[in-house]
Amino acid sequence: MNYIGEECFSCGKKFEKDDDVVVCPECGTPYHRECYKEAGECINHQLHESGGSWKRTEKKSDDNVSSGEESIEGEVVTACPRCGFKNEAGEKYCRRCGLPLQSGSYEGQNQRTNYNSGSSGGADALNQFLGFNPNEDLGGASLQEVSQFVGSNTIYYIPIFKRMKETGSKISFNAVCLLFPYFYFANRRMWLPAIITALITVLLNIPLLLSALTVQSSPFPFMQDIINYVYANESFIVSLSEICNFGDWILKIFSCIFANRIYYRFTLNSIDKMKKRSHGAVTPRMLKEKGGAKPVNILIIGLIIFAAMAAAYFLVMFILLFMQQSGLM
Repeated sequence: MNYIGEECFSCGKKFEKDDDVVVCPECGTPYHRECYKEAGECINHQLHESGGSWKRTEKKSDDNVSSGEESIEGEVVTACPRCGFKNEAGEKYCRRCGLPLQSGSYEGQNQRTNYNSGSSGGADALNQFLGFNPNEDLGGASLQEVSQFVGSNTIYYIPIFKRMKETGSKISFNAVCLLFPYFYFANRRMWLPAIITALITVLLNIPLLLSALTVQSSPFPFMQDIINYVYANESFIVSLSEICNFGDWILKIFSCIFANRIYYRFTLNSIDKMKKRSHGAVTPRMLKEKGGAKPVNILIIGLIIFAAMAAAYFLVMFILLFMQQSGLM
C-alpha cells in the first residue's frame, strides 16, 4: 500500500516517497521503522482496545476542483476514467480515446458500458472510432452505434458516413461495385439492392444467351429451326447485346458511385428499426448480429443468379418455340 502523505502515528510526520514504513500486524497503523523500534510496540492503544483497524485519511478535495478532477503540482487536470489520460481541466472529451468527460455529455452508464465493450485500452478505442467522438450523431444513430453495426472495415466507412452527414454528399467510390454490385450488397446484408441488381444483370445478359444459340446445333428439328431463326437475326442480336452491355456498365457505375450512400441509409434505417423493437435500447451484440459482413450471402446470391440465368434461358426457348408453332417465325 502507498502511505505517501499519511502521518506516522508516533512522530506525526508525513511519509515521503523513500521512507521505510512498517505497520502494526494487528491494527495496520503505519510507522517509520525507527519510530516503531523506538516505541517498541504499537502505541495506537485506543484502536487495539476497540478491535478496529487503521484507515487511510480521507483527502479533502479542493473547492476549485470539480468531481473527476485532481490537482497535480498546482495544475487542475481531468483523469479519463476510460484510459487514465490526464486531460486539461474543462476538456469535454478525452484527447486520447474520445470518451466524454463532463457530466451530462454522456448518455448513461449503459452507453459507457457499450463503449468499453470489445476494447482493451485507450489505443484500441482510438483505433475503433478513429479519434472521433463516439457519441456524435450521424443522422439518427451515434457514431459508436454505426461503428458497431458496420463491424469490419470501419476505417473506410466511418469517415465516408461522417462526410455524408456533414455535407449531404451522396457520391463516393466503391471499387467492388464497379465489378460485382450484387455480391457487395449481399455481403453487407442489403438483400433488396442485391436482388434488384442481380435480376437487372440477368435481363441484360439475355441477348448473350441468344448469341450462344448460333454456335450450337441440335438433333431435334424444332430446336434447329429456332437456332436457324436466331442465326438469321444474328446482326440484330449482336447490336442488342452491345446495347445491353452498355446498360450493364451504367448499372455498375451507378452502383459504384451510390453504393456507400445506400449502405449509409441502410445502416441508419436498420439501427432505427432495432431501437423501435427494443424500445430504444440496443446493445453491441444486437448491432453485431444484425450488421457487419456475411460472406456466405455471396454464395447465396451467386446461386440466385445462376437459377435466374437458367430460368431466363428456358423462358427464351419457350417464347421462340411458341413463336415457331404459331407461325410467327
